[in-house]
Amino acid sequence: MADSTPAEKTTAVVHEITEAIGGRVTVEKILPARCGITAKVDVNGRAALLKYVDANERNRFAAHRVHGIHNEVDILTLLGRDVVASPREQADTAWLIQPWIDDNNAWHHTAFVRRHPVGTDDRAHFLTEATRISAALENLHRHSVLHGDLQPRHVIVGDDESTHLIDFDVSVRTDNDSPQYVGGLVHHVAPEVATGMLRNDKPIPINPRTEVFALGSVLFQLYTGTVPHWYGTDPTVDDFATTDRDRKCRAVVEGRRRTFAHIGAPPFDDFADILNTCLAYRPADRFGTVADVTAALHATIITAR
Repeated sequence: MADSTPAEKTTAVVHEITEAIGGRVTVEKILPARCGITAKVDVNGRAALLKYVDANERNRFAAHRVHGIHNEVDILTLLGRDVVASPREQADTAWLIQPWIDDNNAWHHTAFVRRHPVGTDDRAHFLTEATRISAALENLHRHSVLHGDLQPRHVIVGDDESTHLIDFDVSVRTDNDSPQYVGGLVHHVAPEVATGMLRNDKPIPINPRTEVFALGSVLFQLYTGTVPHWYGTDPTVDDFATTDRDRKCRAVVEGRRRTFAHIGAPPFDDFADILNTCLAYRPADRFGTVADVTAALHATIITAR
Protein backbone atom coordinates (compact mmCIF):
# COMPACT_ATOMS: atom_id res chain seq x y z
CA MET A 1 0.00 0.00 0.00
CA ALA A 2 3.06 2.27 -0.18
CA ASP A 3 1.74 4.22 -3.21
CA SER A 4 -1.93 4.28 -2.19
CA THR A 5 -3.79 7.44 -1.28
CA PRO A 6 -4.77 7.86 2.40
CA ALA A 7 -8.39 7.03 1.56
CA GLU A 8 -7.35 3.88 -0.33
CA LYS A 9 -5.06 2.81 2.52
CA THR A 10 -7.81 3.24 5.07
CA THR A 11 -10.31 1.30 2.95
CA ALA A 12 -7.85 -1.55 2.48
CA VAL A 13 -6.96 -1.64 6.18
CA VAL A 14 -10.60 -1.68 7.26
CA HIS A 15 -11.30 -4.52 4.82
CA GLU A 16 -8.30 -6.50 6.15
CA ILE A 17 -9.35 -6.08 9.77
CA THR A 18 -13.01 -6.80 9.06
CA GLU A 19 -11.93 -10.10 7.52
CA ALA A 20 -9.60 -10.86 10.44
CA ILE A 21 -12.08 -10.25 13.27
CA GLY A 22 -15.19 -11.45 11.49
CA GLY A 23 -17.13 -8.28 12.28
CA ARG A 24 -18.13 -4.99 10.73
CA VAL A 25 -15.62 -2.15 10.99
CA THR A 26 -16.37 1.37 9.76
CA VAL A 27 -14.25 4.49 10.12
CA GLU A 28 -15.79 7.40 12.04
CA LYS A 29 -12.84 9.79 12.23
CA ILE A 30 -9.22 9.76 11.06
CA LEU A 31 -6.91 10.97 13.83
CA PRO A 32 -3.45 12.56 13.56
CA ALA A 33 -0.65 10.01 13.31
CA ARG A 34 3.10 10.33 12.78
CA CYS A 35 2.91 7.32 10.50
CA GLY A 36 0.39 4.63 9.66
CA ILE A 37 -3.30 5.05 10.42
CA THR A 38 -4.97 6.00 13.68
CA ALA A 39 -8.73 6.30 13.67
CA LYS A 40 -11.87 6.21 15.72
CA VAL A 41 -13.87 3.30 14.32
CA ASP A 42 -17.16 1.55 14.89
CA VAL A 43 -16.83 -2.19 15.48
CA ASN A 44 -20.19 -3.95 15.44
CA GLY A 45 -21.89 -0.86 16.84
CA ARG A 46 -19.28 -0.02 19.51
CA ALA A 47 -16.75 2.82 19.36
CA ALA A 48 -13.11 1.73 19.27
CA LEU A 49 -9.61 3.02 18.57
CA LEU A 50 -7.72 1.57 15.61
CA LYS A 51 -3.96 1.79 15.11
CA TYR A 52 -2.32 0.37 12.00
CA VAL A 53 1.16 0.61 10.53
CA ASP A 54 2.92 -0.93 7.54
CA ALA A 55 6.71 -1.25 7.90
CA ASN A 56 7.08 -0.81 4.14
CA GLU A 57 5.59 2.67 3.99
CA ARG A 58 7.96 5.51 3.21
CA ASN A 59 8.40 6.76 6.72
CA ARG A 60 11.50 6.37 8.84
CA PHE A 61 9.39 5.64 11.91
CA ALA A 62 7.36 2.83 10.30
CA ALA A 63 9.45 -0.20 11.33
CA HIS A 64 9.79 1.20 14.86
CA ARG A 65 6.02 1.72 15.04
CA VAL A 66 5.37 -1.93 14.14
CA HIS A 67 7.38 -2.90 17.20
CA GLY A 68 5.59 -0.18 19.16
CA ILE A 69 2.15 -1.60 18.39
CA HIS A 70 3.31 -5.07 19.45
CA ASN A 71 4.66 -3.58 22.66
CA GLU A 72 1.44 -1.69 23.31
CA VAL A 73 -0.60 -4.88 22.86
CA ASP A 74 1.60 -6.62 25.44
CA ILE A 75 1.14 -3.77 27.96
CA LEU A 76 -2.63 -3.53 27.41
CA THR A 77 -2.92 -7.29 27.91
CA LEU A 78 -0.86 -7.07 31.11
CA LEU A 79 -3.18 -4.32 32.39
CA GLY A 80 -6.23 -6.47 31.65
CA ARG A 81 -7.63 -4.13 29.00
CA ASP A 82 -9.62 -5.39 26.04
CA VAL A 83 -7.54 -5.44 22.87
CA VAL A 84 -7.70 -7.26 19.53
CA ALA A 85 -4.51 -7.34 17.48
CA SER A 86 -2.89 -8.67 14.34
CA PRO A 87 -1.00 -11.99 14.51
CA ARG A 88 2.71 -11.54 15.28
CA GLU A 89 3.63 -13.57 12.20
CA GLN A 90 2.50 -10.60 10.08
CA ALA A 91 6.05 -9.25 10.17
CA ASP A 92 5.50 -6.19 7.96
CA THR A 93 2.24 -4.89 9.38
CA ALA A 94 0.68 -4.50 12.80
CA TRP A 95 -2.67 -3.30 14.04
CA LEU A 96 -4.68 -3.16 17.23
CA ILE A 97 -8.24 -2.29 18.19
CA GLN A 98 -9.20 -1.30 21.73
CA PRO A 99 -12.40 0.20 23.20
CA TRP A 100 -12.75 3.94 22.73
CA ILE A 101 -12.50 5.83 26.02
CA ASP A 102 -13.04 9.48 25.10
CA ASP A 103 -11.24 12.22 23.23
CA ASN A 104 -11.06 14.60 26.22
CA ASN A 105 -7.39 14.64 27.16
CA ALA A 106 -5.86 16.14 30.30
CA TRP A 107 -4.93 19.38 28.54
CA HIS A 108 -8.54 20.15 27.63
CA HIS A 109 -9.94 18.73 30.87
CA THR A 110 -7.85 21.08 33.03
CA ALA A 111 -8.31 24.20 30.89
CA PHE A 112 -10.36 25.80 33.67
CA VAL A 113 -7.26 26.29 35.84
CA ARG A 114 -5.41 28.22 33.13
CA ARG A 115 -8.17 30.84 33.05
CA HIS A 116 -6.88 33.34 35.59
CA PRO A 117 -7.55 34.31 38.33
CA VAL A 118 -7.66 30.90 40.04
CA GLY A 119 -10.03 30.65 42.99
CA THR A 120 -9.97 28.27 45.93
CA ASP A 121 -12.45 25.88 44.31
CA ASP A 122 -10.43 25.82 41.09
CA ARG A 123 -7.27 24.92 43.00
CA ALA A 124 -8.94 22.07 44.85
CA HIS A 125 -10.52 20.85 41.59
CA PHE A 126 -7.18 20.97 39.79
CA LEU A 127 -5.40 19.13 42.61
CA THR A 128 -8.08 16.43 42.42
CA GLU A 129 -7.38 16.02 38.70
CA ALA A 130 -3.61 16.03 39.32
CA THR A 131 -4.02 13.36 42.01
CA ARG A 132 -6.01 11.19 39.60
CA ILE A 133 -3.27 11.47 36.97
CA SER A 134 -0.64 10.56 39.53
CA ALA A 135 -2.75 7.63 40.76
CA ALA A 136 -3.12 6.34 37.19
CA LEU A 137 0.66 6.39 36.76
CA GLU A 138 1.07 4.81 40.19
CA ASN A 139 -1.23 1.97 39.10
CA LEU A 140 0.86 1.45 35.97
CA HIS A 141 4.00 1.19 38.12
CA ARG A 142 2.27 -1.39 40.33
CA HIS A 143 2.07 -3.53 37.19
CA SER A 144 5.86 -3.15 36.75
CA VAL A 145 5.52 -0.80 33.77
CA LEU A 146 7.12 2.61 33.13
CA HIS A 147 5.10 4.68 30.68
CA GLY A 148 8.11 6.28 29.01
CA ASP A 149 6.21 9.08 27.24
CA LEU A 150 4.01 10.82 29.77
CA GLN A 151 2.43 13.97 28.33
CA PRO A 152 -0.97 15.71 28.57
CA ARG A 153 -2.46 14.11 25.47
CA HIS A 154 -1.57 10.63 26.75
CA VAL A 155 -3.91 11.13 29.70
CA ILE A 156 -7.60 10.67 28.85
CA VAL A 157 -10.54 11.49 31.10
CA GLY A 158 -13.68 9.47 30.55
CA ASP A 159 -17.29 10.61 30.78
CA ASP A 160 -17.38 9.16 34.31
CA GLU A 161 -14.32 11.27 35.33
CA SER A 162 -12.10 8.16 35.35
CA THR A 163 -8.50 8.84 34.32
CA HIS A 164 -6.69 6.60 31.85
CA LEU A 165 -3.15 6.51 30.48
CA ILE A 166 -2.86 5.65 26.79
CA ASP A 167 -0.16 5.11 24.14
CA PHE A 168 2.17 2.45 25.51
CA ASP A 169 4.28 1.94 22.40
CA VAL A 170 7.51 3.05 24.16
CA SER A 171 6.59 1.76 27.62
CA VAL A 172 9.02 -0.64 29.32
CA ARG A 173 8.79 -3.32 31.96
CA THR A 174 10.65 -2.71 35.21
CA ASP A 175 11.10 -6.43 35.72
CA ASN A 176 13.54 -6.39 32.81
CA ASP A 177 17.20 -6.29 33.77
CA SER A 178 17.73 -2.72 32.54
CA PRO A 179 14.69 -0.60 31.58
CA GLN A 180 15.79 1.98 29.05
CA TYR A 181 14.53 5.07 27.25
CA VAL A 182 12.96 4.18 23.91
CA GLY A 183 11.51 7.55 22.92
CA GLY A 184 9.16 10.20 24.17
CA LEU A 185 8.38 13.91 24.21
CA VAL A 186 11.63 15.74 25.03
CA HIS A 187 9.82 18.45 27.03
CA HIS A 188 9.29 16.05 29.93
CA VAL A 189 12.51 14.02 30.14
CA ALA A 190 14.64 14.10 33.29
CA PRO A 191 18.14 15.67 33.25
CA GLU A 192 19.87 12.27 33.37
CA VAL A 193 17.86 11.13 30.33
CA ALA A 194 18.54 14.41 28.47
CA THR A 195 22.26 13.98 29.22
CA GLY A 196 22.20 10.50 27.71
CA MET A 197 20.37 11.78 24.64
CA LEU A 198 23.00 14.49 24.07
CA ARG A 199 25.79 11.91 24.37
CA ASN A 200 23.91 9.40 22.20
CA ASP A 201 24.25 6.85 24.99
CA LYS A 202 22.96 3.33 24.32
CA PRO A 203 21.11 2.45 26.47
CA ILE A 204 19.74 5.36 28.51
CA PRO A 205 18.40 3.95 31.79
CA ILE A 206 14.99 5.01 33.08
CA ASN A 207 13.34 4.23 36.40
CA PRO A 208 10.52 5.38 38.71
CA ARG A 209 12.36 8.62 39.53
CA THR A 210 12.63 9.61 35.86
CA GLU A 211 8.85 9.09 35.71
CA VAL A 212 8.40 11.21 38.85
CA PHE A 213 10.23 13.99 36.99
CA ALA A 214 8.03 13.54 33.91
CA LEU A 215 4.90 13.64 36.07
CA GLY A 216 6.03 16.89 37.70
CA SER A 217 6.76 18.37 34.29
CA VAL A 218 3.33 17.43 32.95
CA LEU A 219 1.56 18.84 36.01
CA PHE A 220 3.54 22.08 35.69
CA GLN A 221 2.40 22.36 32.06
CA LEU A 222 -1.22 21.64 32.94
CA TYR A 223 -1.25 24.36 35.61
CA THR A 224 0.71 27.07 33.80
CA GLY A 225 0.13 26.33 30.11
CA THR A 226 3.83 25.85 29.32
CA VAL A 227 6.66 23.45 30.12
CA PRO A 228 8.96 23.95 33.12
CA HIS A 229 12.17 24.49 31.13
CA TRP A 230 12.70 27.47 28.89
CA TYR A 231 14.31 27.31 25.44
CA GLY A 232 14.06 30.94 24.34
CA THR A 233 15.98 34.07 25.31
CA ASP A 234 14.55 34.17 28.84
CA PRO A 235 12.00 32.28 31.01
CA THR A 236 9.07 34.32 29.68
CA VAL A 237 9.66 33.26 26.06
CA ASP A 238 8.45 30.01 24.49
CA ASP A 239 10.39 29.02 21.39
CA PHE A 240 9.10 25.53 20.60
CA ALA A 241 8.82 25.75 16.83
CA THR A 242 12.44 26.67 16.07
CA THR A 243 14.10 24.74 18.90
CA ASP A 244 15.66 21.41 17.95
CA ARG A 245 15.91 18.36 20.17
CA ASP A 246 19.45 19.01 21.38
CA ARG A 247 18.71 22.59 22.44
CA LYS A 248 15.73 21.35 24.43
CA CYS A 249 17.90 18.69 26.06
CA ARG A 250 20.56 21.29 26.92
CA ALA A 251 17.94 23.47 28.62
CA VAL A 252 17.01 20.52 30.84
CA VAL A 253 20.64 19.56 31.51
CA GLU A 254 21.52 23.16 32.37
CA GLY A 255 18.57 23.35 34.76
CA ARG A 256 16.86 26.32 33.06
CA ARG A 257 13.70 26.08 35.15
CA ARG A 258 10.77 28.43 35.12
CA THR A 259 8.81 29.45 38.19
CA PHE A 260 5.13 30.36 38.33
CA ALA A 261 6.15 33.99 38.78
CA HIS A 262 8.25 33.99 35.58
CA ILE A 263 5.16 33.37 33.45
CA GLY A 264 2.45 35.04 35.50
CA ALA A 265 0.83 31.87 36.81
CA PRO A 266 -1.06 32.38 40.09
CA PRO A 267 0.98 31.58 43.21
CA PHE A 268 0.24 28.14 44.65
CA ASP A 269 2.95 27.45 47.21
CA ASP A 270 1.98 23.96 48.41
CA PHE A 271 1.62 22.70 44.84
CA ALA A 272 4.85 24.43 43.80
CA ASP A 273 6.68 22.63 46.61
CA ILE A 274 5.47 19.27 45.29
CA LEU A 275 6.54 20.17 41.75
CA ASN A 276 9.95 21.32 42.96
CA THR A 277 10.52 17.94 44.60
CA CYS A 278 9.36 16.09 41.47
CA LEU A 279 11.60 18.25 39.28
CA ALA A 280 14.69 18.13 41.49
CA TYR A 281 17.84 17.93 39.39
CA ARG A 282 19.37 15.07 41.36
CA PRO A 283 17.26 11.88 41.26
CA ALA A 284 17.93 11.26 44.97
CA ASP A 285 16.26 14.59 45.81
CA ARG A 286 12.98 13.66 44.10
CA PHE A 287 10.09 11.69 45.50
CA GLY A 288 11.15 8.05 45.59
CA THR A 289 7.98 6.74 43.95
CA VAL A 290 4.91 8.04 42.15
CA ALA A 291 2.89 6.75 45.12
CA ASP A 292 4.68 9.38 47.22
CA VAL A 293 3.58 12.07 44.74
CA THR A 294 -0.02 10.84 44.86
CA ALA A 295 0.00 11.01 48.67
CA ALA A 296 1.47 14.52 48.69
CA LEU A 297 -1.10 15.80 46.17
CA HIS A 298 -3.97 14.20 48.04
CA ALA A 299 -2.84 15.82 51.31
CA THR A 300 -2.63 19.21 49.60
CA ILE A 301 -6.25 19.05 48.40
CA ILE A 302 -7.38 19.57 51.99
CA THR A 303 -5.24 22.68 52.54
CA ALA A 304 -6.30 24.14 49.18
CA ARG A 305 -9.97 24.39 50.15
